[in-house]
Amino acid sequence: MTPKTKQYDSHKHQKGFHYNNLHITLNTQVYNPAEDTFLLLEAIEPYKNDTILEIGTGCGIIALHCAQHGSNVLATDINPYALQLTKQNIIQNHDQIKGTIQLARGNLLDYIRLNTRFNTIIFNPPYLPTTKKETLPGWINYAYDGGITGTKTIETFLHQAPQHLKKKGICYFVGSSLQNQKYLNSTIQTTEMTHTLIAEQLNGDEYIQIHQLQKKKIIRR
Repeated sequence: MTPKTKQYDSHKHQKGFHYNNLHITLNTQVYNPAEDTFLLLEAIEPYKNDTILEIGTGCGIIALHCAQHGSNVLATDINPYALQLTKQNIIQNHDQIKGTIQLARGNLLDYIRLNTRFNTIIFNPPYLPTTKKETLPGWINYAYDGGITGTKTIETFLHQAPQHLKKKGICYFVGSSLQNQKYLNSTIQTTEMTHTLIAEQLNGDEYIQIHQLQKKKIIRR
């Protein structure tokens, strides 16, 4: 945990923690916020009235952080336990929400209408290189399983995300030095967006990375 967090056991015997005035409850079927989550929280810049899409919301801490700043968030997840948990965390943090949070279940951006665009898209994807023998039982596997190269889910996301960004929109996603960097970089190049590695943190035997993508400016002659 970071210095901004404090763990607790609630009266319902569910584990949780506090972060910047947010009271976050956890669930064993949902990814627990870790170093990658907090590095992402420090990197993103939500603003009042921004429209934000968060994919893979998990416990909802990033969506809640953005709504604390007045952003209007669509928080999605494929894991039904994640959406139930996020709803619980929204209710118990209602006094902290200055914007709005809507919840939807779906896989990546498959269900987002083509003409729907956001100021910001945020994704902490499954990025660990994973063999079939290493897959986990239940819904929690969606939070970890990045396929053999660690880029399986990110590749699909990067092909979908640019068409759902506004003209000056920003996309943030988490990566890792454990991934096949060649695959990741080649996929980023196909997006034809400006790419910046904005944060990196050593965690054990890997570097956790925060990537930022923005649409390239069109120069008219």
